[in-house]
Amino acid sequence: DVIRDSSNYADLILMGKRGENANFATEHLGSMLERVVRSAKVPCLVTNREFRQIEEVTLAYDGGTSCRKALDFLVENKYLFGSRRLHVVSCVEGHDQAKASARLTEAEDRLSFARLTGTFEMLSGVVEVAISDYVKESGSGLLILGAYGHTRIRELLIGSTTTQLLRNCHVPVLCFR
Repeated sequence: DVIRDSSNYADLILMGKRGENANFATEHLGSMLERVVRSAKVPCLVTNREFRQIEEVTLAYDGGTSCRKALDFLVENKYLFGSRRLHVVSCVEGHDQAKASARLTEAEDRLSFARLTGTFEMLSGVVEVAISDYVKESGSGLLILGAYGHTRIRELLIGSTTTQLLRNCHVPVLCFR
């Protein structure tokens, strides 16, 4: 609650991924991580232990409200990201390639208007796996995504894409709500 309240005065919340028991449970997330990210009014940068220079950035874009906030952040901070190689990915589960293509075009138009260029890729398969594999293969040092876009009940039944990406990606993740 203290962190949520302090987000009224902050531009960003920076927190570790694993919490105080990181040495005992290497793939577990910190117990407060999801609660903080869900309740924060500002972006949350969730970091891993090892620092690595960020040369390439991947935006996982699904066209949702929180992803649009992430896209706006990239545009508003283009001088911070403009010198890095930018990857924008949208993932297709099933046969909905037209929607994914439209999402990528939307992101490309918005970034192009801000004079930002990048690689735009349509991925297929299970979202969490496809995006985490892409981040690893591309050498991205930062993943940006819209976080927890569904209800807790749906995520309880199906699982959370955000939680799986935080767990599987071994790079910092910048989450927007």
